[in-house]
Amino acid sequence: MNASRHFTSHRHGGPPRPPTSPVSAVTPFARQVQAWAQAPGGLAGHDLAHRDLRGVVLDGADLRNADLTGSDLTDASLRGADLSGARLRDTLLSAADCSGARLDGACLDGSQAACCRLAGASLVRARADGASWPGADLSDADLSGLAASGLDLTRAVLDRSHAAGMTLRDASAEHSRWRGARWRNVSVIGGSLRGADLRQAQLTDCALDGTELADSTWDHARWRAVTLAGGSTLRDARADTLCAPGCDVPGLSPRAPRPPRPADGPPRLIVVRGRA
Repeated sequence: MNASRHFTSHRHGGPPRPPTSPVSAVTPFARQVQAWAQAPGGLAGHDLAHRDLRGVVLDGADLRNADLTGSDLTDASLRGADLSGARLRDTLLSAADCSGARLDGACLDGSQAACCRLAGASLVRARADGASWPGADLSDADLSGLAASGLDLTRAVLDRSHAAGMTLRDASAEHSRWRGARWRNVSVIGGSLRGADLRQAQLTDCALDGTELADSTWDHARWRAVTLAGGSTLRDARADTLCAPGCDVPGLSPRAPRPPRPADGPPRLIVVRGRA
């Protein structure tokens, strides 16, 4: 897939939603599930594991604590659905629209969500070990308390997302986009943000430990009490100005910016303590 698709400007800054499946492609069971969703109590606590639910429309449905383990929700529409506490281990969510969905406390271990639309979704205290979400749109999402090991966010769009207490271990987020993202008490351990775009991102009390940051972009980002450890370095990173008071940035010394010279080439990294 052409990478440019993931960075096209849309309302939420992510990839366009693919066309929904035709009604004829929805299985009879999926249609029955749509009917159950309209009944009192909705689908809360239902066992929907290992089912073919491709193209199902469950916008606004109550799926709290539902079991969707191993089910195929490719191209499904779950806009505004409540999936709090749901079990989505190994669930297929490729090209699904989960915009504004609530996934607080959900288990998404091993889920496959390539190009899934999760704009404005809430994933507070969700878990996503071994999940693969390349090209997903998580712009404006709440990732507070998200815990994931081995999560694939390659080329995902997370513009303006908010994360307090998020922990990512060995995540692959190369060429992902986090413009205007806000991190507080976030730990990124191992993994890679190579080529990631974090322009105007705000990081407070965060730790980047053993994380690859080469070719990442930090134009006008703001760091406060951020620590680079375990070999993490901003060498070869790019930024016009990075405001970083109270940060431990190995190998970099604060210096006042000077007018660029033609021999300098493209701007690299300038660290300014205080106001940029």
